[in-house]
Amino acid sequence: MIQYLLEKLNLSTDRIPNIEAFAESVRLKPYVRIITENPDIIKEFKKIYPNKIKDNWDCVVELYRYNIKLSKAIYPYLSILENIIKVKVSSYLKKRYGENFYYDENLFLKLLELNDFDKTILYKYFNHKINKLVREEIVSAYQKQYKEISMKSIRNKLRQIKRAVSVLSDAQEYRFQNYDCSFSAFVETKPTLNYWITLLEIRGLYSTDNNEKFDLKPIFPNVQTEDIRTLKTIAQKLDDIRLLRNAISHYCRIIYTDINKNLDLWDIYTNI
Repeated sequence: MIQYLLEKLNLSTDRIPNIEAFAESVRLKPYVRIITENPDIIKEFKKIYPNKIKDNWDCVVELYRYNIKLSKAIYPYLSILENIIKVKVSSYLKKRYGENFYYDENLFLKLLELNDFDKTILYKYFNHKINKLVREEIVSAYQKQYKEISMKSIRNKLRQIKRAVSVLSDAQEYRFQNYDCSFSAFVETKPTLNYWITLLEIRGLYSTDNNEKFDLKPIFPNVQTEDIRTLKTIAQKLDDIRLLRNAISHYCRIIYTDINKNLDLWDIYTNI
């Protein structure tokens, strides 16, 4: 790593003690790429910090520290949003379906429209990560069971099975580890943001008598319409926010990068 930094940043060997003393130096590669791809940054940094930026090493370290400061500034808003979503969604679903809805397997299997064969796939792979190998096995099983099934239909089945696993595995693990448990304790200690997003993707939980309408205002009082487009938009924006939350939680670079393929940092921050 030391040699990589010396070469990429055009540093002299007298910078080696600084690199060795910098405990996070192994995490600097993304910031080195920023400088090599945007050489004007160095000039701008020297204008802002004329007595601090001596060479490219100081510049890349300053970028790294700036990423930490920016992550620290955004995190409180992520935390507030996640807690609000958790409280709003859990309160609504508890009121509508009862205290024990979160581990009601029959409720989720019905709402996800999983038939008997879907359930055999679900139970077989319940504790597996749905990686490429497992996905190929599932696709093969569906093609063997249904001769004319399309890949689009299989992908939809997989999506619903993954949602069932995402919701039920958290609940079952919690209840296995906590004999005397309650829904409020589960909400406080176990689920991640991904859990709440998955619940929002299960449309049947919020449907009214009219299949085109959804009961969203108790959770999102400022929504303009309560239809499927609104629910999809909310879930998608929250999933983009989840990607940013994960990047910050794992100390990843959030500057000079798109958090997903279509959105940059400012877009997601605006959504928050």
